[in-house]
Amino acid sequence: MHVIVVGAGILGLSVSHHLLERGVKVTAIDRIGPAALASSTTFACINYFNYWHEPYFTLRRNSIDYTRELAAQLGVSQWLHLQGTLRWGETPDSWDKLNRSVNALIERGVAVEFFSPADVRRHLEPDLNVDGIARDIVRIPNEGWMDGAPFVGGLLAAAQARSGFSWRCTRVTGLETRASSVTVRTDHGPIDGDVVVLAAGVDTGSLAAILGTQLTVRSDPGTLFVSHYLPSRLTHTCYAGHLHFRPDGAGRIMAGHHGGEFPPGCTPGMEAQLIAEQLSRRLPALRNMPPHAVLIGARPVPEDGLPVLGWLHRQPRAYVLTCHSGMTLGCYLGRLASQEILGDPVKQLAPYRPERFAATTVAAEASL
Repeated sequence: MHVIVVGAGILGLSVSHHLLERGVKVTAIDRIGPAALASSTTFACINYFNYWHEPYFTLRRNSIDYTRELAAQLGVSQWLHLQGTLRWGETPDSWDKLNRSVNALIERGVAVEFFSPADVRRHLEPDLNVDGIARDIVRIPNEGWMDGAPFVGGLLAAAQARSGFSWRCTRVTGLETRASSVTVRTDHGPIDGDVVVLAAGVDTGSLAAILGTQLTVRSDPGTLFVSHYLPSRLTHTCYAGHLHFRPDGAGRIMAGHHGGEFPPGCTPGMEAQLIAEQLSRRLPALRNMPPHAVLIGARPVPEDGLPVLGWLHRQPRAYVLTCHSGMTLGCYLGRLASQEILGDPVKQLAPYRPERFAATTVAAEASL
């Protein structure tokens, strides 16, 4: 069996790895390169904190457990940092939202710890300024972050170590499916195979459209601040209201902002400077320091925010695999997708089929 995987981020290379493990020939294609887009320009949090609705919560929890297992198997555990997350509110509204999520996770048996701000400073994060934090800080021990590019590089290295793997850096220009085969047309010529997997991030929707399926995957851009090298001892990923920040290796700090609005007309550089100003309140060592880098991430987000996995409508040779929490879900979803591609349907994936969007479209048209 020969499977052509379009996309070489964490999703594409995870499904490639798991197919190769089961003796399948795999050709991976990406128009730029491995981990070149969303998998490398991302905050890369590993979490289930705000996702406590079932069955999505269980999917995320299983994903984190499996990512740890796979990292050990591939020898890339150094790129997976599950030292925990610290969370606190900066406004009454953010404290209320935090408490709702904490209570929901406790009900689901998640380990949750509470530290006074002074104890956080004394025992966990000595460089963190905790002034003005009036309530206990929440710690979730089983969360953290991933160093996306080298972790994905580990998946690629594992794939390249197998004889059935080939890699092409080229742009897809067309797709054809037949009863027993597929052809992927590229800038460097056609590639024939048995199945095509669409795992191309924000390009997944346009590729599905070539095969006659409407699938909305929007790009969700975001600005990330990366500091210069510092003697920082930060070990946890921190969520402080709208601000989130984490270590980024060799003393650097990465930070982003969500949920709050920037002033109209803000450029990415201006946004990064505003993030840096907020960050310096909690990490005073960053005060008055310009960003070392400004990254513009573009997360692929399906229409309803949930993953999309399954065979495209009336396309039994085209499988789609996309989600917006790739670092948390990617390794596990790649494993489950490989099972389905080889003819073993996974009941856990039933809520995430692409047909749910087609059903919505049909219902909307019928109401007109």
